[in-house]
Amino acid sequence: MTPSELPLPAHGLAQTSRRSGWDMRAFAWLGGGHTARALPLRLALWTARSGSGLLLVTLLLGASFTAAPFAVATWVLLLTGLTQFAGKRLAHHLGAPRPYHLDLSANHLQQGARGGWPSSHAVSMACVSMALWAAGVPSLLVTIAVLLTLATGWARIYAGAHFPSDVVTGWGLGLGSGALGMALGAPWL
Repeated sequence: MTPSELPLPAHGLAQTSRRSGWDMRAFAWLGGGHTARALPLRLALWTARSGSGLLLVTLLLGASFTAAPFAVATWVLLLTGLTQFAGKRLAHHLGAPRPYHLDLSANHLQQGARGGWPSSHAVSMACVSMALWAAGVPSLLVTIAVLLTLATGWARIYAGAHFPSDVVTGWGLGLGSGALGMALGAPWL
């Protein structure tokens, strides 16, 4: 059984009708679907698979510009891990279908049956971007982090792993988590 053939949780099937018109139109415009073009698909797959690693390098480089590089890097990694875990648990619990669950796209990234709302990649990457900004790292590195976050969001939509609302919601949760986490961690950083 391939990942796209795995059964979606029963409560997630009810989410199908909840997709708004803008979400479906935005996916039709941004997603590759079943007829994804070769070059954009290769770029999307590379970005979807590599974006998080590149963001990690940006985080470690950015932390080196802070007063307490080890403490900042450790705190942001812990915060991001907890944020991603919470996002994955929420997506699992809600079971909202992904585009390939609804046969709107091929499962280009070979994702499993877990629901896609919110995107845990978007949650964690936005969390890191906000944390870098809050830690006061140079604006060039924050800009790189934001661009990687945006590019990975597009890539995951194009590859059929997420609807735009999955990514946008993930960004919102990640930004909030990053801001709150850095505010709470400020006395130790």
